[in-house]
Formats: sequence, C-alpha cells, structure tokens
Amino acid sequence: MKLKIITLSFILVILVFLFSSLLVVYNYNFYKTGFVAADSYNNFEDKTYLDKTSVNLVNYFVGKEELVNDYTIDEKSHLVDVKKLIDGIAILFFVLVLLFCFILFGFNNSNELWKIFFYSSILIIFICLIFVLVSVFNFGNLFDRFHILLFENGTWMFSEDSLLIRMFPIKFFVYGFVRILGYCLTFSLIFLVTSLYIKR
Repeated sequence: MKLKIITLSFILVILVFLFSSLLVVYNYNFYKTGFVAADSYNNFEDKTYLDKTSVNLVNYFVGKEELVNDYTIDEKSHLVDVKKLIDGIAILFFVLVLLFCFILFGFNNSNELWKIFFYSSILIIFICLIFVLVSVFNFGNLFDRFHILLFENGTWMFSEDSLLIRMFPIKFFVYGFVRILGYCLTFSLIFLVTSLYIKR
C-alpha cells in the first residue's frame, strides 16, 4: 500500500509539471503577455507581425500549420526539435494519466487516499522552491543546462539579430518559467485542500 501511495504521488507530481508546461506552450495569450514582459515588441517595427508569427508558431506546435518562411534554416531546425520535445511531453503526459488511473483503480483503501494528494502537494512545493533558488542566483545557467540536456550542442544558439532571439529574449523564458511554477503551485494548493478535505 505504501509503495502505491508513493508511486501515485510521484506520478501526480510529474503530471502537474508536464501539464503546467503544456498550459504555457499552447496558450496564445501567454505569448502576448510574455512579449510585453520581455519587451519583444520593441524589437519589431510592425507590432502585429509578432502576434501573427506567434500564432503561427503555436499552430505549428499543435500540428495545424507549417512554419512561416521568415526563419533561417537553423532556426527552423531548432523549432522542429522544440516541436518534437513538446510532442514528447504531451505523449508522456497522456501515458502517465493512463498509468495513474490504472494504479488508482486498484487502490482499495479510501482512507489512505488523502496521502496521495498531500504528499504530491508538499513535493511540488519543495521542487518549486529548489527551482526558484537555483534560478534566482543564475537563471541563465539553468537555461543553458536545460538546452544542453535536451538539444544537440550548438543547435539552439543564435545571434542577437536573429528572429528567434528578437522574439524570445531571455526575459521571455524567465516569464514562462514563472508562469509554469505559478501553475504548479496552484495545483499544489488544490491538492493540499483536497487532501485535508478527504482526511476529515
């Protein structure tokens, strides 16, 4: 029983971080607010161009459109890699949802159910605190390590005048990082309240 509780708690934590990431990546409004936060609009004479290009990018991520031809070959190659990563996250999310439901279906002790949500809540908060501490001291290093881990060396580095960098300066990713952690902490609070409600 303890193993099931621990397993379900860890799966739920992973699901929260995956889902929070997808909520950001697939959200058209996030890009608009992110461009404002990162001053990206100041890098373009035509402000509507940035909005149109970001809509195209999101539609590309969900498989509705092909990328516009404004990107260089290297930029397009990187965005193909990004789409593969996002697709992988989405697939992993749905697989873990099925696994979570399958294990939960065999969970026959409703009196212990609150522990799953409680442990998940505490673990999410702990992980978020670690991310915050690391990013506060050096977000750039965290950003670089993330790309080194998930992309081929050099394929994600571009000049400052490139379209991708003008669209997505480092401040944009800081904003996205904060949004993801915000979603995670919101789910954590919901889980905590749920666990206390079930336990009573």
